[in-house]
Amino acid sequence: LVFGQPKPAQGRISSWLKRVASPDGDMTTVAKHGEPDAQHAQTYYSIVEHSAGRLSWLTMKPTTGRTHQLRVHCQAMGHPIIGDPRYFDIENWQLPGGIQNRLHLLARRLTIPHPAGGEVIDVTAPLPPHRTKPAPGGTRWNGHSWTHRPGCWPRA
Repeated sequence: LVFGQPKPAQGRISSWLKRVASPDGDMTTVAKHGEPDAQHAQTYYSIVEHSAGRLSWLTMKPTTGRTHQLRVHCQAMGHPIIGDPRYFDIENWQLPGGIQNRLHLLARRLTIPHPAGGEVIDVTAPLPPHRTKPAPGGTRWNGHSWTHRPGCWPRA
């Protein structure tokens, strides 16, 4: 769940990331190509649903595995993850009623090749309680809102 509505509705974020020291502990930041310790990171995203341009539910597919990659990529495109204590940097913004101020990032589904080869391990997690709590008006975030939609990702 991110702030605002990314445009385009689906796309690829490709940048260089590096870890930097901060008073609150190490953080990851966007870096320039060639900077010491910078590593390339790439993420595909697609909007699943949005709410009047204020919030968007994204499905994201990182093709690299950098520390805080999804969090930094969302922040870098101007749409930080709701409730992110490190990377949410929108000033004077209040959560809409019914949404808890907790990190709204969930590895809903993971598919990885089995280390012994052949099979693919496919794991789907249930939604956490703060994602299933009824919002004002009785609406609920449900499992359907977070599933992969065919055609969202480019073929490898």
